[in-house]
Amino acid sequence: MCTINDTTYEQLKHNSVLWFCSCCGLANYFRCLFSSNITTSNKFSTLESLPDSSNHTHSIHDQNPIFAPNPANTSNPDRANAKTKSKLKAVVINCNSVKSTVKVSQLQATINSTNPDILFLLETKLDSSIPTYSFLPTNYEAIRKDRNAHGGGVLIAPRNDIIADPQDKLNTTCEIVWTKVHFFRNNAVYLASYYRPPNNHTASLEALHESMAILYRSCKLPPSIIIAGDLNLPDINWENVCTTNQPTATKHNKLLEIVTEYGLTNIVNELTRLDSGNILDLVLTSNPALVSNVNTVSGMCDHKAVLFQINTNPMKQTTPQHKVYNYKTANWESLKSNIILLTQKYFDRNLDNLDIDSNWNFFHQNYTKLIEQSIPSRMTKTKPHLPWITKKHY
Repeated sequence: MCTINDTTYEQLKHNSVLWFCSCCGLANYFRCLFSSNITTSNKFSTLESLPDSSNHTHSIHDQNPIFAPNPANTSNPDRANAKTKSKLKAVVINCNSVKSTVKVSQLQATINSTNPDILFLLETKLDSSIPTYSFLPTNYEAIRKDRNAHGGGVLIAPRNDIIADPQDKLNTTCEIVWTKVHFFRNNAVYLASYYRPPNNHTASLEALHESMAILYRSCKLPPSIIIAGDLNLPDINWENVCTTNQPTATKHNKLLEIVTEYGLTNIVNELTRLDSGNILDLVLTSNPALVSNVNTVSGMCDHKAVLFQINTNPMKQTTPQHKVYNYKTANWESLKSNIILLTQKYFDRNLDNLDIDSNWNFFHQNYTKLIEQSIPSRMTKTKPHLPWITKKHY
């Protein structure tokens, strides 16, 4: 039995000095946890000692229960409705291939950490033999343009609940893919993922210029545009919108020509290639107010990934209400016996005088009635995303 009195216990309890119980050997506990033969005084009386405890039966409906006092703070069971998402999060990633297990893991980690609504992937280094599902989560719908397994390649992938249409008519000889994301009030934004190889002089930029011209000719009003990509054009001062290196001025001026003609603005101001101190990955938009919260994070190679938000509310695909059956509570014995009777009734008719449509209608109508009688059903609620509507798969 422990010989420490109550006064010593109270002093030790508030003391920072390490002490051990002489019976159980545990530190700093004023009561032993494991030894049942150590007795301590109980300052609380037993329940039986309460007045009239044997004659009074408590109910959960008692207004003043003895052992269930009202908490000081209570929770509100009414939850506020979830707010409609008013912004889209996008990420631009130079992958430098997504074929190997390591690269796929890096891509998954980047997606998990950034949780984007729209993916812009560059230098995917894919060909038609590699399916999209082998590296991209299934809740994204990818639009790809592959070069070959050794270089290049671009991809843009909105979440599959966002209403977006691939814009194949805008494809030219450069590495670019377009999609049109629909927003409320008949608004839309054209998004493009673009890659310009470093050894390409101006041919890729000429093809980009052509793609922009096709887009503008197809729109009655100037469209809202966001082009995200790796342009490999470091010699531009984006604050003054001018070139900084005369020997490379020709190709850089070609990009500035496109930027000026279509009123584009680059909203990336942080270095995206740290080892060379350059801004290679750009986000060009015709409406700077459409884009916000631009920053860079660690990417999948020597390029930083670029994060940004699109400040508009997208339209979402919804699943209409439909009937679903609860097969767990179905009356299978009744259904089986009724199907046997239906079969007998079917063959008791004069089949020689009935055509195939009459036979089918008889079977379908009666069989449907039996299902409704034997299997409970309910109508589902509307949900985002139509699972049977998909875009082109690779």
